Amino acid sequence: MHTSTIPLFADINSSFLQQTLSTINSPLRGAIERNTLRFELLDEGVLLVEPESCKGSLALSAGVHGNETAPIELLDHLVSELLRGNINLKLRLLLILGNPPAMRNNQRFTHTNLNRLFNPERDNSGSKEDERANQLMQHVTAFFTNSSGPRYHYDLHTAIRDSEYEKFAVYPYNQRSESWNQQQIEFLGGCDIEAVLFQDRPSPTFSWYCSEYHNADAFTLELGKARPFGENDPNSLNAISANLIRLMQSEDTERTPIDSIRLFAIRDEIIRHGEHFELLFPDDQPNFSRFMPGSLLSRDETNCYTITGSPGYIIFPNARVELGARAALVAEDIDAASLFNTSASD
Repeated sequence: MHTSTIPLFADINSSFLQQTLSTINSPLRGAIERNTLRFELLDEGVLLVEPESCKGSLALSAGVHGNETAPIELLDHLVSELLRGNINLKLRLLLILGNPPAMRNNQRFTHTNLNRLFNPERDNSGSKEDERANQLMQHVTAFFTNSSGPRYHYDLHTAIRDSEYEKFAVYPYNQRSESWNQQQIEFLGGCDIEAVLFQDRPSPTFSWYCSEYHNADAFTLELGKARPFGENDPNSLNAISANLIRLMQSEDTERTPIDSIRLFAIRDEIIRHGEHFELLFPDDQPNFSRFMPGSLLSRDETNCYTITGSPGYIIFPNARVELGARAALVAEDIDAASLFNTSASD
């Protein structure tokens, strides 16, 4: 086995997060074996963990937006538990801290939104985030290629604003598969996820890339509100931490019945077309705020958007996006019976 030339996890109290934040000018690769597991640092903030035998492959990512710290701290905790031998790992793991330069500066990104760049067919601007997106796509491609058993990817985030549902999931649209995975949604319910938003079109997010190109069960998970390092409630992510560990150990996971989880479908996107674009509700309006028909939500020099038909719910509103970018999603309620045979839940 290759021996690391850098002090990779030099002692039992080593921190994946601190090593990532502090090794800007250090070599970015190395490997060790500990507690029958092999840990290999593939790149800055990209750690492969492999047991002696495995039953599937799980990718966990956080910090794609560098100021979303609670999920970053969760991944750091999981690595520490693995190093101490406290997790009987049965899956191959790829653990990713997505945007270390932004993390060091407590910024969402340094040049552009990394979570809009996970499309290998996109135009490449040459930004640092473009370079990082290419690196991460290469790493997950290598990870999932020729892997056996189920494939999972959970991309962990926290939101800019409050939400009517503190923890919710975005289920990427996969044009190669017409089915949604009810068991996965029930698993997420066991992680304290309260609502799921089903996408209706391709979107160049990290979870979409792993779903579309690698046929993984993949989700973007919003786990509360973004706060600086050290200001997160240490107990807020206990349920997802415990359920992920059960999954890693190939144990029965906690699951919540589908009819107790709120389900939403995307009705429309609000796009910023003009320089003088504005959203016509307060900047601190929570995600999943409900607007009645007739509500005027946005306007610019030549366009406006009004809710019609039935009530709509605003998700991810941000008036300060680039021209041509999505400024908000408009969602509507959807019934589980229209997606699944709910009587067949097991």
